[in-house]
Amino acid sequence: MQAFEQCHGLKHGYVGDYIFLMGLFVSASKDVEMLVENRIIENWLPSNEEVVQLFYNLNKQNGVGGRTFLFEGLIEDLNAFYERPWNKWKANLKQNYFNTPWATLSVSAAVILLILTVLQSVCSILQVV
Repeated sequence: MQAFEQCHGLKHGYVGDYIFLMGLFVSASKDVEMLVENRIIENWLPSNEEVVQLFYNLNKQNGVGGRTFLFEGLIEDLNAFYERPWNKWKANLKQNYFNTPWATLSVSAAVILLILTVLQSVCSILQVV
């Protein structure tokens, strides 16, 4: 399909643009693992490394330049999302501190206990005054 699209000089190269986009997303076997876990792609090849090699080899002969890239807006949106500090902090917290339900539960319990302790201190101060 990629060769047909390139040989006929179509106005929009849907297949070539998709292959280029997937080549941006898939640069290591860990990327493939994440995409498969989130059911974005299906891997029917023996290993994740072979999927990386597949997209690398397909992109070698891919002629994306010279016309409009269909997914340009998507890439700009993804980069803008990535650059927001709040999203970086949220991802960092989720990956490093709240990676299990027990971690989330323990932090929630600690926050509730802290609020109750402050409330008890305020009540004790008001009772004395």
